[in-house]
Amino acid sequence: MIKNYLITAIRELRKRKFYTAINILGLSVSLTAAILIIFWVQDEQSFDKFHPNYEAIYTVNSHLDPEHNGAIWGITPGPIGNYAKNAPDVEFATRVSQDYNVTLVNDKLKRPVTDMSIYYVDGSFFNMFHFPLQEGSLVGFQENYKQALVTASTAEKLFSSQQAIGKTFRYGADLFTVAGILKDVPQNSSMQFNVIIPLGYHAQRFTNWGGNGKWKTIDEDLGNYSFATYVKVKPTASPTLIGKFISENYTKARDGENSTIFVLDPLKTMHLIAPDGNKSTLCMVQIFGIIAILLLVIGAVNYVNLSTARALDRAKDVGIRKIIGANRLHLFLQFITETVVVFFCSLVIAFILILVLHTGYNQIAQKSISYSFQNSTIWLYIGVAIIGTLGLSSIYPAIQLSSFNTIHSLKGKSVKGVSSTTMRKILVVFQFTLSVTLIVCTLVIRNQLDFIQKINLGYDRDHVITLGLPEEAYKHMDAIQTELKNNDAIQGVSLSSVYNMTDFGNATGDIDWPGKSKDNKLIVAQAKIDKDFIPLMNIQFVEGKNFTGLPADSSGYIINETLAKQMGLKPPYVGSNMSFH
Repeated sequence: MIKNYLITAIRELRKRKFYTAINILGLSVSLTAAILIIFWVQDEQSFDKFHPNYEAIYTVNSHLDPEHNGAIWGITPGPIGNYAKNAPDVEFATRVSQDYNVTLVNDKLKRPVTDMSIYYVDGSFFNMFHFPLQEGSLVGFQENYKQALVTASTAEKLFSSQQAIGKTFRYGADLFTVAGILKDVPQNSSMQFNVIIPLGYHAQRFTNWGGNGKWKTIDEDLGNYSFATYVKVKPTASPTLIGKFISENYTKARDGENSTIFVLDPLKTMHLIAPDGNKSTLCMVQIFGIIAILLLVIGAVNYVNLSTARALDRAKDVGIRKIIGANRLHLFLQFITETVVVFFCSLVIAFILILVLHTGYNQIAQKSISYSFQNSTIWLYIGVAIIGTLGLSSIYPAIQLSSFNTIHSLKGKSVKGVSSTTMRKILVVFQFTLSVTLIVCTLVIRNQLDFIQKINLGYDRDHVITLGLPEEAYKHMDAIQTELKNNDAIQGVSLSSVYNMTDFGNATGDIDWPGKSKDNKLIVAQAKIDKDFIPLMNIQFVEGKNFTGLPADSSGYIINETLAKQMGLKPPYVGSNMSFH
């Protein structure tokens, strides 16, 4: 019986090649676009879920001055990790500090590798997170501060080989020995690093550099917010109570003078929801999920409209089949089979298009999505999409076409009734409404992106190149700057601690100024610059003047209008006193 349905369906589809081609094309495009979006949505939702116990892992966030709606950061002072270890129902706590945009050097090959990210981790890191070793061992890793774990791709860049155990590289003035090769970090990980070094190295360096005022170790330093702190909790744990425990210990250590509280956020939502609760990424994922559904609905409705529009061609065929003994169920199954054949062909074409387009799609999406159909979650999403679209596409046309009256069908009287049906009109209006809505939304998004690209940010970002330099290069900056300025292709050169204008990567503690109220607590992003930075970036002054490059500059600050308003300063601004902690 099924074989007869298939043979008849293929014969009918071949007889109406034009309509068949249109239907297959429409469904193929809808399926291709929807499945590509599904891959992206699933990738966004999969962040950090490759860790075996990801549901039990939380990150500790710092809520500064919550009574006055202060900032919420995803970083904490160093001692927070120690407080977390002693909190009830906490199995492990670990701290991570990061150096990013650094240069590593293979002295033997005279090969510098730039834009590297180093993680300094303590002993509990690998008890919580799954970053497997490809080669080497973790035994004794934390005891030798000059050991390092590098990812496989980083080993290739540094040593032209993944066989790098025992080889050395230099970071700053220090030589590190490779103790292990890690598999490359998955692209759906919130942690992205090239090298892991024991936290003891960072702690030793902090102390050697003089610490932070009265705090000489990272375990004492209550002022620098420079650690990502993670905890793994027991199933019975209360994240709220753990956060309260940490906050109480921090307040006690600050002798009661503290307005910061610490809260736990689950690792599984960290990528989608920012520390301050901003859900823009989550909303974007949800919107694209809805768009994928709408594309499938449009494709299904388009198929339904084209199928019911061919009622004139099918009416007499239905009448003849009923006369020779076909009942309504047989006709219903026959039309369902035709839809299944069309849908199968569309699905095959869609998968071929996905394989062809995936490289370009990854570039547009700025991702490295691997199109592996071995992922059960992907198959679940795609399966639901396929079954839902197939159901929408097949059931209504099959019911309509199989319900024709035999005598009226042979006389052609069913055509008018079907073609003018209210349902079909509703479907046409619905299809065009969805299509126009998506087109309008696309235009709005495009205009927003154009606005973002063209908005005046207050500095010149065109034709400016930022280069990270190794630590030892700072000793020769005058010579380097002079050499660069002698190049006719370079209009200006500046030295700054700022690598990214949208993230200075450094902040003050609280700041003081005359007339400051007790309730006004400000944490300020700060950058160290030379006298050429502001002219090079074409930053305009509201009042005052640039640095001169003379020693007197060390006692002065240049602030922006936003900080002046938050401080409550009134013109003239120049001459106002302030101090950083």
